[in-house]
Amino acid sequence: MLIRIGDEAYVPSFARDPKPGLRLVSASGAERHVDIGDRKGALIAETDGTLVLHHSSGVSLIDASNQFSVSELSRSDDDFATRNWTSSAGWTLVDSKSGVFREFELDREALNPLDPGYSIPSGTAVVPGTCDIVVTISRDSKFALVNVATGTYRFVDLPNQFGGSKSPYVDGDCIWVVNYDTLCRVSLQSLAVVGSNRLQPSVVLDKTGREVNAFLGAPCKSHRLGGWLVPRPYSSDVLLVDETTLHPIGRIPTGGKPYSLVEFDNGELLILDYPFDRFQTAHVRDLESL
Repeated sequence: MLIRIGDEAYVPSFARDPKPGLRLVSASGAERHVDIGDRKGALIAETDGTLVLHHSSGVSLIDASNQFSVSELSRSDDDFATRNWTSSAGWTLVDSKSGVFREFELDREALNPLDPGYSIPSGTAVVPGTCDIVVTISRDSKFALVNVATGTYRFVDLPNQFGGSKSPYVDGDCIWVVNYDTLCRVSLQSLAVVGSNRLQPSVVLDKTGREVNAFLGAPCKSHRLGGWLVPRPYSSDVLLVDETTLHPIGRIPTGGKPYSLVEFDNGELLILDYPFDRFQTAHVRDLESL
């Protein structure tokens, strides 16, 4: 989703008409397009800020500090265990320090032996310094921890009977993941799970009057507020969730359907609304205590 790059945010190409290059939006909503040749694909930011672009013809590093210069990574056939993998882009492991990448495959039957076609991987995140990949699964209340070197699959069940894990993020000794309408913290050492209460209430469909479950957006860690900013598309606000208790402690009213956001150093928030068709802005000073 949105990725902060200095005083701007990168917007995925699917948010509007897809085309090569990088679409950047500032906190004020000003847009510009950065030419990086004919490359288009999925951009991710590693924990140290390194930008990695996975595109149709390979994997590239993007240096935002040097006028968005591009360098191509080399494909590696080395054993997975010989590398210090720094990120995953799609079904590709990246060692940005050595300038190489290697593709991997997921066993759909291992993800769901009863119905391999039903469980679709929704996101991946590498556990730095290991061969373990966190694989979230759409329409399922679990995620997989896959060791690509040994081919072993470990599964972590998440609270909430209505499944849909997404947005995996590895931070220190924890994995953070959204399971439809809850935020979960998982210990990397023990795989013990702590889940929030339901953060997004159900909604009533206008046409039928039927009550249905509603999903959360993609959370963003706030360094100014000291917690997780969790967008709620169907409550028109952003919750501040305490990272220790996982209880909501504040909310920022936004209107619209906030789904993804970035926080800038001055406290400005740039927010992409669902279904990825408009932007809005807010500020951390708009926080209301709960």
